[in-house]
Amino acid sequence: MAALQDDLAEEITSLLDCGERYPRQRQALQARLAEHRDTIWQQARRLRADAAPGRADAALELEVASSATRVLMAALLPDPIEAALTAASQGAYLRLPPVEHERMEVLYKVGRRIEYELRHP
Repeated sequence: MAALQDDLAEEITSLLDCGERYPRQRQALQARLAEHRDTIWQQARRLRADAAPGRADAALELEVASSATRVLMAALLPDPIEAALTAASQGAYLRLPPVEHERMEVLYKVGRRIEYELRHP
């Protein structure tokens, strides 16, 4: 969240901590995140196009930030199980150590199990 504008990061944190303060706040934040993600992705594409072969580190960092934004967008889905499952699956696109990817996989599987149990009591 460090790459986000301060007010956007604060609103997301507040929503996740306290819930929606007004109708459609969640959707408004998702739209702002989508715009942020698209802007970052475009910047990454320009950097990658201009970079010398094998020298696109800055572009890679922006692509990772774009992927992290997708995780945040998923976390804002209204259904908590869907939010957890989607965020965990989007986490596969983050540059993380292998153990963290394993944790994402475990979270995803636990979420699927909870989803199943809720739908088949």
